[in-house]
Amino acid sequence: MTTASAAPPADPGQIFESLGQAVEAGVVEPQLAERLYKGEKVQVLAVIEASDAIKAYGNGNPAALKKAQQLFAELQTTVIRDLDLPVEYKFTLLPVLLTPLHDPEAALRLINHRLVVSVWADGENELWLTRSLPMVGHPMAMQGNLKGAGQSIAILDTGADTTRPELSRITVSYEAAPDDLMLDSNGHGSGVAGVIAAAVPDAQIIPVDIMDGTSIMDSHTLRGLNWVLASRYKYNIVAVNMSWGKADYFLGNCNTPSPYHGAFQTLRQARTMPIVAVGNHAFRSGSFRQGVSRPACVPGAVAVGGVYTGTNTTGDEVWADCTDKAPVMVDTMPCSSGSGPRVDILAPGANVQSAGANRNGTSIGAPHVAALSAILSSINPSASALQLETQLKTSSVFVADARTIEVHPRLNFPDAIRAAAPVLNDDRADATMLPTWSGRISQTNWAATKEPGELDQAGNDGGSSLWYRWLPDRDATVEFSTVGSDFNTLLSVYRVEPNGTSTLLGEDDDSGPNNAETSIVTVQVRAGDLIEIAIDGFRFQGIAFPRTGHVRFNWNLPNDDVKDAMPLFPYGASRFGSNIAATQQYGEPHHCDDLFSNASVWYLWSPSANVSARVRASGTRTYCVHVYETPSTVTNPSFGALASVAWGVDDQGYPIDFTFPATAGKSYWIAVDGVSHETACNPYGQCQYVTPTGIFTLSLG
Repeated sequence: MTTASAAPPADPGQIFESLGQAVEAGVVEPQLAERLYKGEKVQVLAVIEASDAIKAYGNGNPAALKKAQQLFAELQTTVIRDLDLPVEYKFTLLPVLLTPLHDPEAALRLINHRLVVSVWADGENELWLTRSLPMVGHPMAMQGNLKGAGQSIAILDTGADTTRPELSRITVSYEAAPDDLMLDSNGHGSGVAGVIAAAVPDAQIIPVDIMDGTSIMDSHTLRGLNWVLASRYKYNIVAVNMSWGKADYFLGNCNTPSPYHGAFQTLRQARTMPIVAVGNHAFRSGSFRQGVSRPACVPGAVAVGGVYTGTNTTGDEVWADCTDKAPVMVDTMPCSSGSGPRVDILAPGANVQSAGANRNGTSIGAPHVAALSAILSSINPSASALQLETQLKTSSVFVADARTIEVHPRLNFPDAIRAAAPVLNDDRADATMLPTWSGRISQTNWAATKEPGELDQAGNDGGSSLWYRWLPDRDATVEFSTVGSDFNTLLSVYRVEPNGTSTLLGEDDDSGPNNAETSIVTVQVRAGDLIEIAIDGFRFQGIAFPRTGHVRFNWNLPNDDVKDAMPLFPYGASRFGSNIAATQQYGEPHHCDDLFSNASVWYLWSPSANVSARVRASGTRTYCVHVYETPSTVTNPSFGALASVAWGVDDQGYPIDFTFPATAGKSYWIAVDGVSHETACNPYGQCQYVTPTGIFTLSLG
């Protein structure tokens, strides 16, 4: 067994006079040296210094992948050529060679090569084997539709039984060990995959089979990691779950470069999290021993210990090497779980239902963490590995290990999500001030909460509110909406009175178009009023968390899309409008032959008689007004159905003023857009354009 603290890494340029000296320096395993001195033939893993090749890998895109493979091959070829080394396997993306050794002299020559930093025996690893998800706040993620879409998790384990319904969505897998002709020769991998399938139902699960039917060798696991690195970019693999290891007892990082060091460093560089179970071997020697297994000790690994998922007051919890006497309490560490300061986080690791069986051990805790890692990656695809690890370990729940003085964070989905997607306008006092007469704001409310004493919005208790403030500069009828949001919203609009109290002006739950569960509130405001707006998510009865997601908050901008065109009536009246924050829809025509304008709003007029219609418009910016025609029976036109009638622009400094013949039985769709202009051009004539936006008046008649 390895001692509680690892030896410091040796000087890469050090020349050893004997194999024993290399063992003392910590770069050759003592057990390996003993076997070689006994005359055994040993398959070993030689670790090569390859920092430049690892750096070249980058994020694993095809060009970087090719460059890294070239550099790894050059380094491996150098070692093989210099030592005339027989090689069993070359890892194309790992700084490792699998080679047989027969005697101590061959091992000494190998460790003394200028590129070789350590030598390890190809050893065997052990497997560390529905209330767990509610326990860690997982329903909050489901209510926010945070289901891992677009992310993949690789599971290095015994395979996965894809005939099980919960695993039937698996379409990609890899055999890293000699094929045992079974989907899962042990069942362990299916249990791990079942947790991930339940926790992130939209993520892709990729089983990497590292068991040959009887054993999991390091050379198998490294082949699996090599495949993950080669495939990471293609499948967007954001986490690798490893619920196995060797029963070592490390209190901190095992700093001597092992075959896993380069793999984990490269994975994290590409924002892929190595999630590793710490092991169930704390009492294996007959008494408690603190520490974590390998590779959980490797720098970069997120080391996961276990906790009980419920309280058992009637019976003992019996493990292979120890027993927890009743009563056994929820959120306490099992006697078997690895422990110590190297443990990063705790997760459900006892009495977890997965893939048709009751699962126990740190093996089943690790996939809970891998699932949350996929959710956090989907929230912030550009987050670094360090940021993701910090978010994973963010928790308001801490568990004290009764066997030691250590206190560890316990996995908590809501706290981690709040760390990944903080909400600055969660509280009413921190409301976001709306800067213009009209506009649109997009944000998320995954991490929003409900303040103590906060009123219910639109008759529902919600629980994830966002707050805004607005100061209108004129008396007007205005519209606020959440149209375009991707979840069931609640919307309330208040006026703050001089004495500080609030008057409800309007509220809504489900008035969005096309039966959408979004909200629209139209209210009268006065110049100088302080208006407060609250947007929340609907909470269904019996569900602990409200709906959350991507919020699209629109104010005084109800006619951005053609289907929401604002009626113009009566004929001859003027209409005040704004295209601030307006957009261009996909497929929308280029109004007034302006190829770069992209901030249109729409109006609709249906004449009752044939008339020569006069269009006039003026405003604070340069505008274009374009009139299109359809039959009056068309209420939601496609852009292909719009027939151009007439248009005018004010880019010469004159107000828009033109006429067109209007016919009864027709509808006229009128787009008001900005007139684009160049802002910068490069020497090759490529220019950037902007579309001005502002306030205007539009009249017809």
